Order: sequence, then structure tokens, then C-alpha cells
Amino acid sequence: MAEKISQSLAAILSRLNKKINLLMVDDEAGIAASLCELFDSPLFNIFTAHSYEQAVKTIDSHNGNWHAWILDIDLGDEKSGLDLIRAYRNFPYKIVLSGLGSMGVATRALELGAKMAIDKNPGSLSALFDETCKLSTLGFLLQGRPTKYFEVFSLLAKAQIRTARDWAHCACITPRQLSRICEIHGAISPLHFIAHYHAVHLLLENKTVRADEHGLLQAIKELSGFDVECLDISSRNSDDFAGLLIR
Repeated sequence: MAEKISQSLAAILSRLNKKINLLMVDDEAGIAASLCELFDSPLFNIFTAHSYEQAVKTIDSHNGNWHAWILDIDLGDEKSGLDLIRAYRNFPYKIVLSGLGSMGVATRALELGAKMAIDKNPGSLSALFDETCKLSTLGFLLQGRPTKYFEVFSLLAKAQIRTARDWAHCACITPRQLSRICEIHGAISPLHFIAHYHAVHLLLENKTVRADEHGLLQAIKELSGFDVECLDISSRNSDDFAGLLIR
């Protein structure tokens, strides 16, 4: 069993190596470097920018899909992360870092379209890591595209959603409606969406896998039965990823 799980993990890691594009924008190079270290993973392809102008150049010149952005509020030169949110309103996979201690700024960021605003302090690193892994996974599965069903797909992060019926119930829609929504967004069944979400998220947030993609035995010991099932489904249906691997 352990060998089979290891093969599933290795197959997904190989298929998704450096395929999840994450942009971090902070005018302090030291903080950006620390964030790069925090998100070191076989799956993340990390880009950094230290000013508004550099961020715009990086975003516009990128050949492929973006999957998540982390934006500092204060970018210097009278520019801010809010300016980037305004400039790219159609990209919903954004987390804002606010070091200003201002609820007003955070509220404004959310109103403009950021998914979340997190305080810029060492005590918030765990929350930042957790939320970025969730958002990056969602951004990858939805190819970084806006959708009116964004909140429906965001429900995948809930631990209680393990079946298509669970998901439809939480979204207050019928299973048939859910199947149609999933079909529109990648021709993937709800079951495969659930499995792929949890498999990718597991590989992003599991520090053992991040540290050594070939030394998987310790990671396997930490897996629940649901994790194993998702990895198995995801690896057996890896062709579903074909349409997502646009860079």
C-alpha cells in the first residue's frame, strides 16, 4: 500500500513540477526573499516584484496563467497593492498583506476584489501560508480565470466536503447543477474536482513533501484515508490536468 501511495505522490509531483505560478509583490527585497523561502515547493513557480511598475511588467509579460498573487499594500512611490487590484479586477486570486494596522485598508482591498487581507507580521505567517496554499490550488484548478461560481469552488477548502453530495449541499444547489458547473470549468466531474483539489493542496502544504519530493515515506505516515483516496483518484485521472498545464 505504501508503495502505491508513494507512486501516486511521485506521479502528481512530476506532472505538476513548477506549474503553479505564484507572484509576490513587496517593495522590501528581504521580505520577498523570506516569502520565497516560506513557499518553497516542487509545485510552486515563484515570481517576485518590488514595485508597482515591476509587478505590472511581470504580470503582463508572463506567458501563461497566474494562479495566485500576494500583494503588499505599501509599494512605495505613492503606489500600493490596491492600485494593482484596481488594474487587474478580473483576477480574483489575490491576497493582500497590510502592515499599516488599518482595518479600513483591508476592507477596501476586499471591496476591490482581493480574496483575503492578512496582517503583515511574523505572527500571521501560518495563516498566510495556509490561505495561499488554498487559493493557489483553487487558482490552478480554475486556470486563474474569473468565474461567477468562485464561491462555490471556494467551498472545496471545507473539511466536511468529501463527496459531490456534500459539496452541492454546502453550495445550496442540486448535484446536477454542480455537475454542470464543473463541466463548464474544465470538463471535470465534481468527484475529480474534489480529489484534485485535495491532492494538490496536500502536496503544497505538506512540509515533508516540500522538503524532499523523493523522500515520501514520512509524508505517507501522516495521510488520512481520505487523503489516500484523493491521491489515488487524482493520479489515476492525471489526464484531467492536461488542460490546466498552460504556462
